Parts: sequence; C-alpha cells; structure tokens
Amino acid sequence: MSFASLLIHHCDIYHLQEQEIGGGFGIPTNHIQDEYVYGAVPDLSQVECYWERRDLSNGFILREPYTAMQEVYTVYFPIETDVRLNDKAMYNGVEYRLTRPEPIHNHHIEVIAVRLEESI
Repeated sequence: MSFASLLIHHCDIYHLQEQEIGGGFGIPTNHIQDEYVYGAVPDLSQVECYWERRDLSNGFILREPYTAMQEVYTVYFPIETDVRLNDKAMYNGVEYRLTRPEPIHNHHIEVIAVRLEESI
C-alpha cells in the first residue's frame, strides 16, 4: 500500500498575507506594526491529506469566564505541498491553525492542526 493511497481527505490551505496599513492621524507608517490576514480565496484548494485525531481527551478546557473547546489533529501531506507555519486549513467546514511543518525522511510532511474555540 502506497502513501498516496492513504491520503483520503482533502482540505483548503490559506497562507498569511501582509496587509497594507495606512498611517492615519499623522503616524508615520514605519512605526506601525505589520498586520497579517488570511485571504478570502484558498491558496491551495482540495489538497490531498490524511487527518488523524491526536488528542483523545474530552477536549474541554475550563477557563474564566468561559469554557474553551480544543481539538488537536496530526495531518499528513505529500512532501511537495506548500504548508507553512500558522497557515489556516479548512477541513469539513471547520477552521484549524497549523503549526510548524515537519518533513519526515524527505517523504511526507507532518503538521499539528489545532482548533481552539471559546464558548459561553
């Protein structure tokens, strides 16, 4: 069985892009911190991958004043996929933040995907 046949899932990947910010109120633009946003259109669409749930605990974190829900997955991509730190992945209509990609034996890429959602 080949690695390519294991990639049964698909997701969209959005890269962070620098956004131009105007100075306003007489503030020089060289004193303004850079702002990064995700584009409205995915940079990579329908990327073949494999999602595996990593955290099998209940996924709820008790915080004040709200409870947070956290999901953690390990995602596997082909080695040629352009995956970067802090990319956004949309999988089954849910948004995940990707951590630092790890190339494994120059064969595939392994990334941790985290979903953290504040709830009332």
